[in-house]
Amino acid sequence: MLPSSVTLGVLALYLLSLLFLGYFAEKKIHGGKHFSNNGLFYSLSLAIYCTSWTYYGSIGNASHSGFLFVTIHIGSTIGAILWGPVLKKLIRIKNKYRITSIIDFISARYNKSVGIGMVLAVFVIFGFIPYNALQIRSIMSTTRIMLPNSISHGNAPHLLLEWIILAVISVFIIVFGLRRLDPTERHPGMISALAIESIVKLVAVLAGGFFVVYGLSGGIKELVESLPQSVAGQPYTHVGFTNMPDLFEWLSWLFLASVAVIFLPRQFHVAIIENGDERHVKTAQWLFPLYLFLSNIFILPIAIYGLKSGVPLGHRDSLLLEAPLMHGNNLLALFIYIGGFSAGIGMITVSVITISTMVTNHLLLPLAESYSQLRSLRGNVLKIRWLAAILIVGLAYLYQKYLETDTTLVVIGMVSFVAAFQFIPPIIMGLYWSKVNSKGALCGILAGCITWAYTLFIPSFMKSNLLPGEWLREGPFGVRFLRPEALFDLEGLSSISHGFLWSSVFNISALIIGSLLFKASTEEMIHAEEFLMPEERRKADFINQVRDINILPKKDLILNLLGEYFNKAEAENVLARCLDKAHISPEMSQISIGELVELNSEVERSLAGVIGSATAHHAVRSAQIFNSQEEKRLSNIYAQMLSSLQVSPSEFKKKVHYHIEKENLLRRQKEELEIQLEHRMKEVQEMQAQLIQSSKLSALGEMAGGIAHEINSPLTTMHLMLEQMKSMLMENPPDLERVRFSIERLLGVTDRIAAIIKGLKLFSRSDINLPMEDKDLREILLETLSFCQEKFKHNLIEVKNEVPEGLVLRCRPVQVSQVILNLLNNAYDAIQSLEERWIHIAAFKKDQYIELQITDSGLGIPQDVAAKIMQPFYSTKDVGKGTGLGLSISSGIIRDHGGELILDVGAKNTRFIVRFPVLSISGTVG
Repeated sequence: MLPSSVTLGVLALYLLSLLFLGYFAEKKIHGGKHFSNNGLFYSLSLAIYCTSWTYYGSIGNASHSGFLFVTIHIGSTIGAILWGPVLKKLIRIKNKYRITSIIDFISARYNKSVGIGMVLAVFVIFGFIPYNALQIRSIMSTTRIMLPNSISHGNAPHLLLEWIILAVISVFIIVFGLRRLDPTERHPGMISALAIESIVKLVAVLAGGFFVVYGLSGGIKELVESLPQSVAGQPYTHVGFTNMPDLFEWLSWLFLASVAVIFLPRQFHVAIIENGDERHVKTAQWLFPLYLFLSNIFILPIAIYGLKSGVPLGHRDSLLLEAPLMHGNNLLALFIYIGGFSAGIGMITVSVITISTMVTNHLLLPLAESYSQLRSLRGNVLKIRWLAAILIVGLAYLYQKYLETDTTLVVIGMVSFVAAFQFIPPIIMGLYWSKVNSKGALCGILAGCITWAYTLFIPSFMKSNLLPGEWLREGPFGVRFLRPEALFDLEGLSSISHGFLWSSVFNISALIIGSLLFKASTEEMIHAEEFLMPEERRKADFINQVRDINILPKKDLILNLLGEYFNKAEAENVLARCLDKAHISPEMSQISIGELVELNSEVERSLAGVIGSATAHHAVRSAQIFNSQEEKRLSNIYAQMLSSLQVSPSEFKKKVHYHIEKENLLRRQKEELEIQLEHRMKEVQEMQAQLIQSSKLSALGEMAGGIAHEINSPLTTMHLMLEQMKSMLMENPPDLERVRFSIERLLGVTDRIAAIIKGLKLFSRSDINLPMEDKDLREILLETLSFCQEKFKHNLIEVKNEVPEGLVLRCRPVQVSQVILNLLNNAYDAIQSLEERWIHIAAFKKDQYIELQITDSGLGIPQDVAAKIMQPFYSTKDVGKGTGLGLSISSGIIRDHGGELILDVGAKNTRFIVRFPVLSISGTVG
């Protein structure tokens, strides 16, 4: 047995290596090198399907259930090969609608139903606790095997060890996949690390299998020949039992495995959400089945070895790890342990990331939209996901600790396979049956999920004596007809087959009946048609439209909406991407109704990548991007589209009725939006007032700090000079000449303080309704410089003032000083970290205006930033260091004086120019 420090050290080094690999991969991708975006990495990332269940549990399953374990891997192989066309279709829809999870897909298909999303979000928490618990149990049990001495001597008690493992898992999950919000919910670094994990666990399981089969036995042939003696005459086809599983048992396991390979939430995430190119599916269709074959090639021989060697049933799940330990091959055991740890933590990482995202987007954020007390959650999406991830890991830990204590790993996993099946009917029927609707889907989902909980999840509590065990034997309240594992007196099936049968029957039946009984709304029919309509057709519907819609108010509405979920810089970046994808250039001031539809759709898709499609749809509608006139125009366009259809009279009548219903729906929506408009406008006005007040307070604080710094320096000088004068007067005789010289210096210092106070008095005057007056520009500049002169000197910034006397302006001096101070402070912020630091101020008279130039040593401002720098609330500073109102307010002040404030984009360095018209000048100008 290796020392615990060696085992833990190697494990820590391995995990750190994975984190580094993930960071490296993301960095390279951000730099344009997509080395992980290929079919090989995609196929290997799908191998998170091979969890601790495959790594350890299949051996235990084969020991007592024979070839039944093969159904899992044959079914998975069949699914990987046959699901190809459906998988490609799902990827295309994901790319089109920015789908972020399997729940998001279902919710988006059914009119972006918030209700369906919330039901499924609650379901995934409980539906996949067993599968996550399986991984935690495997990691903890194998860690105890590798660290027996440390635990037995009390240096790391069981509870402490378990909490340490939970902490490692939680931190690994957050660092790996929840560090940031990504509108695409793609994690290239994580996918790269998962691919390496898959290679490690495959090599480890092959090494362990080769050791057991050829190192401890005489090979596969010898083990097969010893099988009759090992199982005491039982059939080869079913090791451990005297009877074979019935046909339904085999078929149900085959089918569940074939759908789980794609529709388990973590598999859906890796196969669809993380897919960067649908062509990778073709590679995965042959490479992933090959991986499954290699992973399972030694499962049955190892199981036969365990039977032959008399390994107790409770130790067969961990036989792959214990066999080399028992025979002194500690390094191989360590390698197998690392591979098993990879199998467990890789699966639980992706699973928890997907579940926490679904719970946040489809449960917590919709609640935040509905209840004003929870509105603050919208600005803390990432932290909520962290908390959700920790809680999910904690629930899985409690499940494996207190429930299903005597159940094998495979059976625990199959409970979650049946849970995953509940997603299949609404997805597949939603793709190929036009009559299925949200009410039918909700009926089916509720029926299937409740049946799954009643027949599989709740019995686990009964078997652990947390609920009355009589229910399993006699049914609730003695009604045997309702026994959870023999529902409607159907006996003879295993719990998995029984639960799968009834949950699928109720799910599919309720979905079909509900869709036939309940009529879909007009809005839902429109959305269902659009959901599967090729993008080319959708774009063609709006060609040749007149550009007569002002885009600036639309941009403001969208920025206000995005600002509720992103900071200002991120919101503007998202808007820029949406404009680009909608083919709207920054120079366009007018757009068509079709382009507005495209922009609205792109904004909703971008927002859906962060908060889910249903919540994003609700948020975009509440933002009222379309006014009533635009909605009417859009309705007319749809009417023209319907009239152009070549259909029979009865079909045409149905289409007309369809359009009328849609118009009525839009009218009702218009009325609802008008009611919300006043409340929304008040919220926007309050937000703008708060930001403006924040800007004023920020400027006041900055000025106060500058004044304190400017006055403190001469006061310190005065204090030192007075101390010197005191010493000189105490001399006998006193040196009066030196005293006189010091007094003159003191007078100079007091004059400097007086200048600062004079400037402060200038700023203390209210600029409301101030009259214009004649003021020399140089005098205004000197008064303004008194506030920041010492700050520049302290930071070694050279200020060159070349403003001549005699440039007299008719102006409000306090406002002009405010503009100059803002430009100087911006220059200071921009160059304080540069090696070359200087500010050059110049002014001169031209033909029609007086021009003030403030140039700093910065290398200019990028064109994309320059185009937006004068806009209100736009800032390039870090969050909390600026409101983005300074230049906007300054520009407004200069316009009120009849001049202009501009950025000189042609200058070598950063230069702002303030121009005052000559007509506003009084007096003589030299």
